[in-house]
Amino acid sequence: MDRFVIRRRKSTSPTPGPSSSQIPSPIPSPSTSACSSSELPMEIEERLSEICDDRQNDIVSESESTAQKKLKRSSSTPNIKKLSEIFLWLDATKEYLFCKCCNVKLTDNKFHLSRHDKQATHIKNYGAAKKMPSIKAAELKLCCYIADKKLPMLLMDTLPLLNKELYPDSNIAKNLKIKRLKATKLITGILGPAFKAEVVMDLKLEKFSIIIDETTDVSSKKSLVIVVRYWKEGRVQDQFFDLVAVEDATSEALFNIIKNILSVNNIPFENIIGFGSDNASTMMGTVKGVQARLKEILPHIYVQGCTCHSLHLCSSAAAKKLPNNVERFTRDIYAYFAHSNKRLSELKECQIFANEKPHKMLYPSQTRWLSLKSVVDRILEHWNSLTLFFQRAVLEDNLPSAKRYVLDLTNKVNIEFQSESPKLPILLNRISALYKTL
Repeated sequence: MDRFVIRRRKSTSPTPGPSSSQIPSPIPSPSTSACSSSELPMEIEERLSEICDDRQNDIVSESESTAQKKLKRSSSTPNIKKLSEIFLWLDATKEYLFCKCCNVKLTDNKFHLSRHDKQATHIKNYGAAKKMPSIKAAELKLCCYIADKKLPMLLMDTLPLLNKELYPDSNIAKNLKIKRLKATKLITGILGPAFKAEVVMDLKLEKFSIIIDETTDVSSKKSLVIVVRYWKEGRVQDQFFDLVAVEDATSEALFNIIKNILSVNNIPFENIIGFGSDNASTMMGTVKGVQARLKEILPHIYVQGCTCHSLHLCSSAAAKKLPNNVERFTRDIYAYFAHSNKRLSELKECQIFANEKPHKMLYPSQTRWLSLKSVVDRILEHWNSLTLFFQRAVLEDNLPSAKRYVLDLTNKVNIEFQSESPKLPILLNRISALYKTL
């Protein structure tokens, strides 16, 4: 048979590889009039299957050779690590090479990288990038100094300009560009969170004690101060942890504030081993105080009240049984000199005459427990000059209180003269002392 038709047998599963239309067939194409519905002979079907398998093997081998060529090409390129060591400005952490100074993508060709390294724009950007870490470090150190010394932020408007004038040969001083707004942002947005994160990390790993106190500022806003104490680097460290605005100052509200802060920062509540505060009932109440609520969760916690506050309460209760003449006397002396420049000048003259260092009188504070001792020490230090001042005030200002002081001195001498017992041996000495005093 010169001409015959090849009709493929339909199969349920498709044969992998290229379709039969793409396979060059050695059999001549039949005409439509010669089509037959009979099945293919076994030899032709086997030959057709061999042709399909050969074509599929050719495609697989071609893809393998392409992959080997790509692998060979990639192995011939320089090592990325070596390029990073040669070109320090190269960033190889991404999927592509990147210039950290110019913010541009680069190829992995060493020749192109060397050419980019010699460009004027890159040299300028690289020089500016080398200065940036030093300038940023200087700005952060200035902000740390301002915050540590509690200096006003307004100082940052003039301090960098002063550094430029003081250090004209310093490139860092010349390039400082920081004022109070930027300093405030750096302290509150970078330095503060960084230092707090360091403290939080320590509290996650170490046992610590918590010290709290409630305070009210001049605008009558209440806040809760939280300080933590823990062991680090061979010594006990006290670190400020947080300052929280308080609307409800009950013990339950304060306890919830502490609990929420530790929860937000993922600090284990079990790491608390001690609690310290003043002796107010809100803090140290044995039934509903903050320390009682802490003991419900942490029975092992050690509670310590403020010793100074306890001593002050005891001393105040004992002092109520004593006359308050001394405290009133110190307040009167301060009030007499506080609002008169003339009296302060005259007191200074008396202090110089008595060979004393000129000092102002101190005011005994209502809330500072140790201030009264300092006030009394200052009065005793300048007792001679104060006596001399008030003696002169009797004559010039007609001061009733000073008159009372002088009358006390003269009355003692008068009593000596009116004594029924003989006192002639001592009267001369008493009169001489009164004369010298007046």
